[in-house]
Amino acid sequence: MRSHLNQQATAIAQDQSVEFASHAMDSLRRIVRALRAAHASANAPIRDNYRVSTAQLFVLRQIAAQPGLSLAQLARHTLSSASSASEVVARLIQQGLVVRSVAPEDHRRASFVLTSAGHAAVDGAPSTAQERLVNGFATLDLRTQRALSASLERWVAAAGYGDTDAPMLMEPMDEEESELTAAVAGK
Repeated sequence: MRSHLNQQATAIAQDQSVEFASHAMDSLRRIVRALRAAHASANAPIRDNYRVSTAQLFVLRQIAAQPGLSLAQLARHTLSSASSASEVVARLIQQGLVVRSVAPEDHRRASFVLTSAGHAAVDGAPSTAQERLVNGFATLDLRTQRALSASLERWVAAAGYGDTDAPMLMEPMDEEESELTAAVAGK
């Protein structure tokens, strides 16, 4: 009798696990689909009309909202690593959309502000997928945010992607990443 109850409990747990996995995969597919759609439909007009990627537009908006951000502050505002933020802001500086200067309150720290061309790129540009995801996450209570964050980290690690770089969403790949992606895809 006890063995039968254990088997039933195991079967129920397995059914629930399959259901949870199905819901998680559906949610992930929705996010990936939204990002792919954003990349296909929004990234081209943003790139063509504003001459920036969606990741660059996301960074420009953070700098526009708080001129004078340091690199560490910019990384925090974009919810990314300092190296990811640095790569994006370096491209923006190269394009003449952002100026790097010495912070007046601390001469050891660099700060970033938009140029007039940077302001022009931000003005009238549509919202990005990153902004929608960040804004949606912000609507969740802290307990849910903590649980979601921890669960996603565990899931990614369990899938073997825990050590994979996490550049900003929709930032164009460099040549090395592009070649690696093509090799993995068998192209």
